[in-house]
Amino acid sequence: MTDAYLQQSPLAHLHLQARPETRDKGLVRLKELPFRSQFCLRGDDGDKTFRDGVESVLKLDVPVVANRVSGKPSGTHILWLGPDEWLINCGQKTVFDKLSKAVKNCHAAVVDVSDSRTILELSGTKACTVLMKGTPLDVDPAVFGPGQCASTVLEQAHVTLHHCSTLKNGSSRYHIYVHRSFADYLWRWLEDAMAEYT
Repeated sequence: MTDAYLQQSPLAHLHLQARPETRDKGLVRLKELPFRSQFCLRGDDGDKTFRDGVESVLKLDVPVVANRVSGKPSGTHILWLGPDEWLINCGQKTVFDKLSKAVKNCHAAVVDVSDSRTILELSGTKACTVLMKGTPLDVDPAVFGPGQCASTVLEQAHVTLHHCSTLKNGSSRYHIYVHRSFADYLWRWLEDAMAEYT
């Protein structure tokens, strides 16, 4: 794990924190959510000892239905990535040791992947429309609703997409997990794709 004072966002060179807020009337907004603790969890969801161990640490159910998320996007949550794989997003590095200890007697693995990717948050009433420009995934909220996630491609970049919420006014919020090496490329593509709405 990298010491906190050495951490640098993959988008640090863009100086996002120094940019003025865009007055966009809520049509679409883009920001980075750097430095979230992320852990890849592998295990057998049919093993009660495994599930109980994970749930005792995270205080959340392990999602067993494909493409589902448990927990709240603003706090700790677990994204289903495959039949035996999950991505845990939380704000505390200490969870890693607790989780590793909780599943040590199971056929399981916990890997810290915090520094391998960053999270981009795309939100607003045109967020879905912007995503439709670059992904083959049907992101219409009627199909890909809040609380769902999927691994997909967004304009040639492999991403994990999490639909966090949709408000009554049609404004949606998505978290886009992208690897460091594609973060700059995807940020610039998203800025271009949303330019007509800002």
